Amino acid sequence: EFLEKKNGILAMATGSGKTWTSFKIMNELFKDNLISQVIITMNGNPLLAQWLDVLYEDYKAHDKGRIIFKHFGGEAGGWDLEGFLNNPTGNLLMITNDKLSDALTKIDEQEASKTLIIYDEAHNLGSETRRNKTSKLHEKFKYRLGLTATPDRLFDEEGTKFLKDEIGPVIFEFTLEQAIERGILVEFDYDALKYNLSDDENKKI
Repeated sequence: EFLEKKNGILAMATGSGKTWTSFKIMNELFKDNLISQVIITMNGNPLLAQWLDVLYEDYKAHDKGRIIFKHFGGEAGGWDLEGFLNNPTGNLLMITNDKLSDALTKIDEQEASKTLIIYDEAHNLGSETRRNKTSKLHEKFKYRLGLTATPDRLFDEEGTKFLKDEIGPVIFEFTLEQAIERGILVEFDYDALKYNLSDDENKKI
């Protein structure tokens, strides 16, 4: 579906394989010489660090000859956007949502047409601040892949519309119920425990 449409959102339940699906798409695009480089973006340094582990240990990025450039903070991070811009071909850039506009503005139309952007937890990109920083910067990129279990932002129609306008519509859906039926996820019981806040807790809030 994505290879045909070239942009859009995969709305897949948490734990059902969004990351590995994106790797499969990336591999196909590289294999067919449709892309030269990949930008992977998401919100928060811990999630970027988790992706790095998977890219190094499971995806074997280095064995495939791919350099991973990092442009985010934290222990696992680094600030090497310029390194990627100087040597993008065949390589990957890991960048936080808040720094994404720095990369998008510096990549020209020709390079953008051969770049895949993977937006993990794509719903986070719909916040007002991130919308203002990246609006209209995505459209020059031919391949835009959004990953999220929740493509609709609660009580934020403008943010939801932004995601669909800038990344693309939902092109594939794999729900929690479907994942349980397929045996990918397991059933669980959810019991809500009601409680009342104390006076001190109310004051703190």
